[in-house]
Amino acid sequence: MSSGIGRKLKYVYGRQVLYSLGNGMATPFVAPYMAKIGASSLQLGVYTSVNNLLANFVQVFWARIYSLTWRRLPFIMVGGIIASTLWVLIALSVNPYTIILIVGVQAAIGAMTVPAFSAYLGEIAPPTRRGSLSAAVNRAAAVGALFSTLFAGYLTLRTGSKPAQTVLLPFTIAAALGVAGSLIMLPAKRTRAEV
Repeated sequence: MSSGIGRKLKYVYGRQVLYSLGNGMATPFVAPYMAKIGASSLQLGVYTSVNNLLANFVQVFWARIYSLTWRRLPFIMVGGIIASTLWVLIALSVNPYTIILIVGVQAAIGAMTVPAFSAYLGEIAPPTRRGSLSAAVNRAAAVGALFSTLFAGYLTLRTGSKPAQTVLLPFTIAAALGVAGSLIMLPAKRTRAEV
């Protein structure tokens, strides 16, 4: 494997681990937070449906836009930054419908990163190693998300008694990690011409 590809894979690992750390800090706590602020079972169901539907369905739209431009890194970085910063707005919201709206926007914007990231990984990985590298990247991300979820759970037990206080710190950390995970791809853009 050339040093240029190895360097790009470091950015890929870094991006996935940081982004997953951020998502692990916040995603598992949205529904419990909504329940604490008085969300009904219907609202919790709508939240889950909106999140799942938009995160998957909108990928088709973004893949089409991406295929017109063939620019992967801007989709990965911009989508990741916008989706991550919305964690703070979710933490500051005390209305279940507002959270559902923000989560819907977050899912739709975050969906732009998936086809672009998959294509980028496929582009830089040697054909004979694509499957194993993809599995290794996903494994590292899953382990990171597990530990960040445990840490966020600890934080929610230690911070404030009001629902918004319990999620503000973990969701703010999630936003910072997601933004960092997106920005880590900037050097990958610079090294593209080197390989």
